[in-house]
Amino acid sequence: TFCFWRLDKVPAPSVEDQQARTVRNAMSGEERARFIRGHLVEIALLLLSYMLVGTLRSYRDQFSRPLYTAALGHDPSSIFFFLADLPGAFASGITLMLLNRVQDHGRGLIWLLGTILAACVLLLLNGLLHHTVGSPGVLWPVSYTHLRAHETPEHLVCRLLLEKKKKTKEKKKKEIKR
Repeated sequence: TFCFWRLDKVPAPSVEDQQARTVRNAMSGEERARFIRGHLVEIALLLLSYMLVGTLRSYRDQFSRPLYTAALGHDPSSIFFFLADLPGAFASGITLMLLNRVQDHGRGLIWLLGTILAACVLLLLNGLLHHTVGSPGVLWPVSYTHLRAHETPEHLVCRLLLEKKKKTKEKKKKEIKR
């Protein structure tokens, strides 16, 4: 409701704002085909970069708990996942706000691709760093809710069986020590 209230308070566009705008019309089939042919490389790079980001995020989401546990030496709490994801959320928001300031669509696309590429490089370097020298777990941000949202019934069964097996082993160790 705050957003709607705030939208109601936005002033009407000035004459200068209206003069700076251009009228947009829907593209015809021929114009759309010409646009796609003219920007095929950029479109392919954009799709490829989104697929790469999606793949990296899915991989990270699947293995975040074991990575955090290995890096920290203990099983992190739910709030840890939230706090670990917070800096990335703020960085994404700030990046989108800055990209919104680019007026030329061509330059905006280049900046967007560059931002996605930079994020992918950072994720890959972080993965390599963790694999080779063991980077701190904080560098692997993931939302706990997001992780659980993608958990399939098969993953749930495996996770529960592994937790049961772990508890059984711990119980047996305690009995042996007695």
